[in-house]
Amino acid sequence: MTQTVRSLRIIQIGLLVSIVLYVAIVERLNIPSRPSRPLFYYGLAAVAAAEIVAIVLVWRAMIVRPAEILSQTPDNQAALGRWRAGYILVYALSECVVVLGVILRVLGSPLAQVWPFYLMGAVLLLFFRPRIP
Repeated sequence: MTQTVRSLRIIQIGLLVSIVLYVAIVERLNIPSRPSRPLFYYGLAAVAAAEIVAIVLVWRAMIVRPAEILSQTPDNQAALGRWRAGYILVYALSECVVVLGVILRVLGSPLAQVWPFYLMGAVLLLFFRPRIP
């Protein structure tokens, strides 16, 4: 169990570092801001909101329920695998929120419109840190 938590924390830290790298690379490109297309921005914001809803659903189905099983029987390999896969899926969806912000920035959206995507992805990664059941 501790080895699994350790590997999940390494994945989490790696994804947090990748967010910093995404922002650094995109901001160094010096892409000029273009007039924003509100429909496109709101569309991607809706996709990000849907991903956040999906994160909560995955967390309930693939992390909370197996954690209950693991608290009673820690050697249950099926529950451990589902628990680990749930965290990896939550982390991937959190990273996707950041990628949507990167897409907006590359297409010329101003930083003021993009930073909420960066921030939300990082907060989600930090909030869903692996905990031993």
